[in-house]
Order: sequence, then C-alpha cells, then structure tokens
Amino acid sequence: MVALCLLAAPVYGQSDIGRDDSFTDSTGRTLLYRYWVRSDWDLNRPRGVVLYLHGNSHGTAEELRSRMSGVREALDRGLAVVVPGSPSSRPEALTWGEENLVGASVGAGGTRFWDNTDARLIHELLQNGLNSRLAIDHDKVVFSGASQGTCFLAEFVEYYGGSYGGGFHARCGCFWLDFDGDDSFDTYNGIPPFAEVPWSPTFQWTPFAASTVRDRFRVFVEAAREDFLHTAAVSMSRYYSEWLGLETRSDLEAPGVHCARGSTGHDEIIDWLSSGAMPGRSGGGGDTDGDGTPDAVDLDDDDDGAPDFLDALPKDPRDWRDTDGDGIADARDRDADGDGVGNARDAFPLNSRERLDTDGDGIGNRLDADDDNDGLPDASDPQPLIGTDNGERLAFVLKQDGWPIRGRRGYVVRPRAKVHTSRPSGVAYPAARGHAQSYQFVELGNSSDPRFEVMVDRFVRREPCQAVLLPQLCAIARFTWSANYSTYYQSLFDRIWVDKNRNRDLRDDGPPLLVASSPELDLFSAPAVLEVPYATGQVLPYAIVVQPGERVSDGIGYSSASVWRGEVKAPSGKRVPAIAVDGNVDGLFGSQDEDFVCVDLDRNGWLNECDFSESGARARAIAPFRLFRWEGAAYSLSVSAEGRDVAVVRGRIEPPPPPPGCTPTSTVLRFDGGYEVKACFEYEQDGETVESDAFDYGLESDRSGLLYFFERDNAEVLIKVLDGCGVNGHRWVFVAPVTNLALNLEIQEVATGRRWEYSNPGGKTADTASDTAAFPCHAAAAGWDPSGGGMGGSIDGLVGVGGTVADRRAVVAAAETDCAPSGPALTLSGGYTVSMCYETSAGAVGQARDWGLDSSQSALLYFFDRDNVEVLIKVLDGCGVNGHRWVFVAPVTDLAFNLHVESPSGERWTHRNRLG
Repeated sequence: MVALCLLAAPVYGQSDIGRDDSFTDSTGRTLLYRYWVRSDWDLNRPRGVVLYLHGNSHGTAEELRSRMSGVREALDRGLAVVVPGSPSSRPEALTWGEENLVGASVGAGGTRFWDNTDARLIHELLQNGLNSRLAIDHDKVVFSGASQGTCFLAEFVEYYGGSYGGGFHARCGCFWLDFDGDDSFDTYNGIPPFAEVPWSPTFQWTPFAASTVRDRFRVFVEAAREDFLHTAAVSMSRYYSEWLGLETRSDLEAPGVHCARGSTGHDEIIDWLSSGAMPGRSGGGGDTDGDGTPDAVDLDDDDDGAPDFLDALPKDPRDWRDTDGDGIADARDRDADGDGVGNARDAFPLNSRERLDTDGDGIGNRLDADDDNDGLPDASDPQPLIGTDNGERLAFVLKQDGWPIRGRRGYVVRPRAKVHTSRPSGVAYPAARGHAQSYQFVELGNSSDPRFEVMVDRFVRREPCQAVLLPQLCAIARFTWSANYSTYYQSLFDRIWVDKNRNRDLRDDGPPLLVASSPELDLFSAPAVLEVPYATGQVLPYAIVVQPGERVSDGIGYSSASVWRGEVKAPSGKRVPAIAVDGNVDGLFGSQDEDFVCVDLDRNGWLNECDFSESGARARAIAPFRLFRWEGAAYSLSVSAEGRDVAVVRGRIEPPPPPPGCTPTSTVLRFDGGYEVKACFEYEQDGETVESDAFDYGLESDRSGLLYFFERDNAEVLIKVLDGCGVNGHRWVFVAPVTNLALNLEIQEVATGRRWEYSNPGGKTADTASDTAAFPCHAAAAGWDPSGGGMGGSIDGLVGVGGTVADRRAVVAAAETDCAPSGPALTLSGGYTVSMCYETSAGAVGQARDWGLDSSQSALLYFFDRDNVEVLIKVLDGCGVNGHRWVFVAPVTDLAFNLHVESPSGERWTHRNRLG
C-alpha cells in the first residue's frame, strides 16, 4: 500500500511526487518514511539525496511534512528528499493506513525521539535504496537535521560518515565534548554518545579515517544567538573544522531562539553541501578504498572503520558484518541470519536459532520456557502462545552488551581457560589471520562432554592511540568509569573460535566471538556470550571476557556461572538493571545459597548491589525466596529454574520443594548403542515418603521406552535415545513425563560411563526435556561412521519428503500448522477420542497413528516409524478430586502438530505444537 500526494508542478509536464512507505532493517526495527522525487526522473539512475531528521517536538506527520523546508530547492537541484519518522512514531491505536504518515498524533504525548540504536536503521534504509524504490548515489548524500535530529546525526556521522560523500547540515543541535574549557559537556543533557550500543564491538569514523573523506564531505553548522544550544553549535563547528579538518562553514550570529533560521538561504546551503561531493575513490592496483595505502599494508581496506581482521566483508564499505556468511552485508541482506525468515518477520534477525518472541520479553520461543509469559510453563500450558501476564512476573531481557556493573568485579568470578602447550592434534581449526594465536579449552555445563575447544586469534594495532585519535580523545581518563569511550580506540582485537557443537572441528560453528580491549586506556568491550546446553534441556549464557593487557597465552576469562543480565520493573514502575546468577553452576536457579539475584535497589543505574570484593563477598545480592526491603515494603524474589524470570511478591514466599532424594537401583530399559535407563519415584503413603524404582512397560523397541509406576494401565514417562551422529555428531535424548510425582532418571552410556540425568521435584507436572547433544558420538559406539551417517532409520523431526534426512532447524516453515486431524486415532476410557495431525519442515502433512498400547487410560502415537514413538497422552478421571477429567500430553518431537481430545458430548480440548 503506497499513498501518493502531488504537489504543484514547477514545470509543465513535470510534478513533485511524495510517497509514503515503511522499512525494516536487519535487526527487525521498523520506521516509516516519506520521500519526494520528480515525475520525469529515472529512479533507476543513481542520484543524490537530502535526508532530513526531525526533532523530538514534531508530533504529527503533517508537521513533519510542513516543517521540512527546502523540498523544492532540493528537487530543483536533482536531489531526492527523504524524511523518516523515528520508530517511536508508530502509535498502537492507529490502523496501518493511519500509521503510514498521515496527519495524526504519534508517540507518547505526540513526540518522536531518535536514539543511538536508530543509526543502523538509517544506514540500512539508505543502503537498501528505500526498499529498492530509488537508486541512491552514496557519494552525494546531504544529512540534515533539526534539534534532536541533529544530535542524533552527530553520532550517526561518527559511525557511518566514512561510507558516504556529501555533507552534514547541523541545525540547532547538541554536542558532547567540552571545547570551551568550562569542565562541562557542551550539550543540554550531559549524556555522552555511545552509552547504549546495539552491537559490540563498534568501530566508528575517527579522525584517522576522516583523512580519507575530507575531499568529499562538508559540514554546515547553523544556530541562532538566543538558542539554548548555541554553545553546542560552536563546539560542533570547531570539532569538524579544527579537529577533523573537514571543510566547514557556519551561521551562528543570526538573531532568534531555538531552531530559528540563520541568515544563509536554504538553497545556498544545499548547493554548497551537494556540489562539494566528489565521486568516491575507485581505488585500483590493490588499493580498494583509494586512500593511497595498498591493501597489503592497509589495516582497513574498505575504510569502513572496521579493521580487516574483524571485517567479514573487508572490501565492502557498506557494512562489516555478514552474519549468515552469504557474502551479502547485513545492511543489504533481507535475511541477515540466513534462517529463511525475512528480517521484517524475524524477531531475532541476527540469530538463526530464534525467530519468534511471543511475549516480547527479548527471549526467543526456543529458549523461553514460558512463551506467553502467563506464569505457566509451556510444557503444562494448553495454550502456550496465549496468556495473560499476572502483573507480578518481571521478565529479564537478555542483553549481550548488558548493563554497566561498577568496576570489573560484577561478572561473578573469572577463571581462566586452560591453555594447550601446543596446537592439539585431532582438532580442526580455522585459518589464522592475526599476529598471535593460542589454543585453549573451557569446561562448562553439566553434560557428559563439557569441554569446548577454543582458538584465540589476536590482531594488534601497532599505532599508539595518539597516532590514530587526537590527543584530547586519548586523555579522557575521567570518563573511563563508564567505558563509553572505549570504542574510540581499541588496539587488541580477538576473534575467539569455540567448538560449540563439540565435534573437535571449530570451522562449522558459525562466526567467532569478538572482543576488543585497550591496555592504554584500561578499557575493554562488552563480553561476548557463549550459550551452553545443559542436560536438563536449558541453554544458559556464559560471558567470555578479555582484560586489557592480557597476553593471548594467558587464557581467556569466562564467567564461572551463568549470568542472565537485563532489566526488571520496580514497584514504582521504573525499569532498573538486574542480573540472576547461577552461583553453584548446576544449570538451575533455585534456593541454594550460591544462587542469587542483584537488582538496582537504589535505582542509580549501577549494579553496585553486586559489587564483588576480592574475597568474593556480595554487597546486597538477594538470595531467592529471602525477604528484602524495597521502596518501603518487604518483598521476596522467586526465580524460575531457567533463571530468566523473576516474580516479585510482597512478603515471604516459600521455596519450591527440594528435588527427590531417591536413587535408582536397577536398569529398567536398554537401548540400541549401549544405553541403559534407571528411574525411581517418590510418593506419600500413610503420611510417609515411599521410594520405588519405575517399571518397564515393554514396548520392545530399540529406541523408545515407556515406564509406569503403579499399574501398567497408567503410563508415566516416555523416553527416546536417537542416533543423531550423522546430523550433529551426538546421540539425542528425549524425556516426556505425564506425572506430578517426584522423579529421578538417569541414562548411562555403558561404553564410557557417561551419564545424562533428569529430575522432577514433585508437586508439579513434570516438564519435558530434550538434549540433542546428550552423548558425543565416538568410534567405540556401535554403528558410528566417522565419515557421516548414523545407524540408519529416520530421526524424529528430521525426516523430509521422500524420507531423506536433513537438519530441520535449517529449514523454515510456519510457526504453527493449519493441518486438520482427519479422524480419531484411538478411543480411551469414558469414550474420549484422540485425533492428531502433524506437518514436517518441508510442508508435508500427515495423520498420527495409534501405537496400540494395551491401556484404557494411556496411549502412544507415532508418525513415521512404529519404533519411533512421538507422543504420550493420558486422560484420567479426576472428577472425585476437582470435578474434572484431566488430560496430560507429553510429546517427544519438534514437528508442528494439532491434537484434539473430544468428549462423548462433543466438547473438545486442543493442544498445538509450533515447529521447532
């Protein structure tokens, strides 16, 4: 849908056309924009553009259109005009058509506001040519802004100025450096730039890079004498002219208040900025950016600010990232992570493992144990995507750059990786590109194979800070408490390759982790995040850190416990920093003294509550379920087992019951490949706790097993051990209980003695668990072929059309299936019928089939192979307890499916599973 508005025609047969559109960048953020062109222009021919950014006082689209002066002047000079609206301009109450830049109030209180995270959005809008609507000459772009739009552009130019030729019209905007020597920032809000950056590390346009664009980029600074930002405008003029050496003009003496026009005509400003644009240097003879330094010795061949060592596209100046490795820069890639879902529809466009975030808490549905944030775990939620927040649940949002924690003591404890004395044999490493390498390993998680092989590839920038930046920027020690300026100069860059799938090949694990540090300034970038799978089914984040001045052979530092960092809402409604720490490193957050939460109780923006001394003592960390005082009242924190959700409750709350103490004593199942299962459970009888081993139902399957506790007619736990060696080099474990009793289960690999464990504390419906890295494949395992391929047979969730095996996670289908069950697959006691359909990742639809379990209350369903059971279902008569019949569904599949349980009277209970 595109709206057209026609302005008066300046020439016979020619008219000015204004179009409205929206754009979504590779990170999933969307803005609306209007652009003007002439009706007789060939829009496929590259032309210059005037990009105008509004201030935060412009509350309607009509104001944007009317306040944007100079449209006609720009069009007369052959320049298109683009006016984007900040992402906060999308009001919830308006229809799509009204959102599309029509004259309606937008944003809270009718305001718009640009922030640092919008820099990438604007850059990609230009690089994509306004959704390919207009061919843009990137060497002829005039950036113009008013008030807060200018403040934003001052930072945008720092990041992306080296990618464009043209100029910057800075109108009545703020600045951040102290040029007049009064020991205060020359800006109205006192906040330096780059405090909140959406990715890390960042490399912006510095005075070193400025030398390569001085002949094609000009700056015009404008502010009236009575403008409260006049001092900032003077600072900007001096910065661009005296510090960066750009050709700069200013108009700072005209009378008037905030954003009053100067004495220089708008047409004159556009003429000067656009005529100064020179074609980008084509380079040649091995000099990509044409800066006179041959690529062989140039640290940044394409002059985009990112050293070649870290640049995935070292000869493409438009962007330095290529998340999916397809050779297309993220800024131009409509599917930046290569998962088959376009950025506009992908909640995590730079994470191929995540696509959906139903509750908008920043945690993808694959990782989120409660997708709709209604307090019910997905495993026991009949509608896992539909729920109502109970108002007390405060969800953490995982932030890779995190919130600032005072000093460097906030990351719990940093042990060192173990360093190999030489490059180990039998491990495949990527090609080294840096000046020094180190081969290391860390042990994290609680799987049977916790070792992650690591290669650190280090690049050292030889020039001192003063040779790259102006001395003033190298002597800003008073700002180092916040690390806001660490991105201005970094001399050590580390690519950290990790064997994430633990197959002893570091070349197939995706892009490396990136960290940077500056010993000269005692600063380092935010930690990289390594996700570690646990036997309980969770994936937990661990911080990887390199301290300034560390030798590459010292061993990388890593958090000894998983730390979820993000923000929660205080009782007053303000969002504050918080972290949850799995202190005892057992993969679960609970009532143990070692586990704790730190919340910014004093709301000072710093987690000084988690300020660690050298002895490791915590200042004001909060143990789960312990009373603490906050804003005049007593509260307790209940932390979810995964550590991602916190419930703040007035008064004292009781911790969950401890895990069962029973120990399995006998093997009840044996699976193909040499895997033995033991299980025990606890129940109350006559006021006493009774322990017992589980019993084998006897499915006579080499891959699937079924356990019961009391009577064979009442199945309790479905277990599968599958051979995934040909897919990811591991055997996979699936456990699907339909019980609320306390339960301990272990699976042992006989050849190695490795164990995989599962527990349910009792008193709640047990969660399903799956682990596709439960046991690494090895030559001693029967049937393993090191050249690829498993032991034969289909693998659940990996069977496509024609029975071919392919990794389903690399294929995209709808989040849910629209298939309809064709008829009852079976009937249980009381006349309750069960029907079910499924859909594969390739779009093939089928009906589930009854395995034929000899039970009136329990049933098993399978999809492809009777030896590979997919779903355990029970319908129990609970009328004597709560007046209802109870339904339990426990799937061990990641295919999309619809399941119906229908009563004799026609009432229907439905359960849906999303693909993945």
